[in-house]
Amino acid sequence: MADDSGLKAIIENSGLSPQTNDDPPDSNDFQQEIVRINREIEKDPDNPQLYCERAELHSDGLDLELAIDDYSKAIELDPDNPDYYCSRSMLNWDLGYESEAYEDIDIAIDLDPDDPGLLGQRAEFLSSWGHFSDALSDVEKTIELDFYDLDAHIHRFCLRKKLGLVSDSITEVKSFRGAEPDSKAIYSILANEYMYLGMREEALDNIEKLREDTQVNFEYHTRRAKILGHFGEFDDALDQLEKIEISEDDFCRDFDLFDRDRNKGVIFMKAGRTSDALKSFTQAADTLTINVEILIFLAW
Repeated sequence: MADDSGLKAIIENSGLSPQTNDDPPDSNDFQQEIVRINREIEKDPDNPQLYCERAELHSDGLDLELAIDDYSKAIELDPDNPDYYCSRSMLNWDLGYESEAYEDIDIAIDLDPDDPGLLGQRAEFLSSWGHFSDALSDVEKTIELDFYDLDAHIHRFCLRKKLGLVSDSITEVKSFRGAEPDSKAIYSILANEYMYLGMREEALDNIEKLREDTQVNFEYHTRRAKILGHFGEFDDALDQLEKIEISEDDFCRDFDLFDRDRNKGVIFMKAGRTSDALKSFTQAADTLTINVEILIFLAW
């Protein structure tokens, strides 16, 4: 069985974690907006902003290929605008066109080399390919340009760990607290690091700081369960997952149930309760119509 850190990376980066994208726009409103922008483009066909506006509509309507076509037209009309390349890059990445996505973000950075957002995005691409040193270079520059970008600090920390450059993880995490002193993410990261260091009480103490924040109720229970499971307290971990408040919203409920049952499956698996793990993974897979064999394989 994979260790806890490997398991986290496999599951959380597998693409099976629920996404929280908004529902597609109302069909009538969407069509009316498309008709409106089409008329605007007929009147002013050389205006790149109009194509970008239509691209955003197509993107919201989940027709990413059409959105890419419109960004391409905008780039044809205004080839020196880095925002257009960045937008097309993200859509290409979502569609799995990774080389095209990287080429676009590279061009955007050439056009605006001091934009921390562009550098951070390229770092994400590089990280996903395992080019950690190159990604770290981009993240370091991102922080130089915008010290208060907490996500960049977190990314930098993760990259430094992968490269074996972190000697004291707790001190390093605390060192970037100043970027966003009240961020709950800091407590989650500290809890994780204390857990891997075998410091149970310190890990749980940091997770407790999430408890009063209703926005992170799910994260609080899930991460507390993970810590308890890490220390072999499997029944307590399962009880913790049962305390998760499942959303009443129909759209969100399935994602909450999926994530809870997926995490229960991981706990059962760690406890050696194979049949219970299979049941939980099956429930999770059925909720979002995912192949249960793939889910179990990724967990192992």
